[in-house]
Amino acid sequence: SQKSGIFPEAVPDFVSSLAAFPNLRIEGLMTMGPAGLGGDGLRPYFAATRDAFDRLRSLRQSNLSPAILSMGMSDSWEAAIAEGSNLVRLGTALFGERPKT
Repeated sequence: SQKSGIFPEAVPDFVSSLAAFPNLRIEGLMTMGPAGLGGDGLRPYFAATRDAFDRLRSLRQSNLSPAILSMGMSDSWEAAIAEGSNLVRLGTALFGERPKT
């Protein structure tokens, strides 16, 4: 409920609409996937994001230079890397759980 984004199939149209903003540079995609699945349960979401990233790389747009595919966190980094992630977020693994509020 705190996060939002776009579905992988909407990436090409969304990125094309950003051509109207020449000072905005699109360098890649990021996904976290649905909460609570973890590890291999997220693989279909990571695969869909990788497919969207591959489609993004075929677009020719001056403000587009897709190099980053950020998928996976402390509980899912192995599955994310297996699906093509080249940037993972490991905050919990490095710093521990966040305090409950």
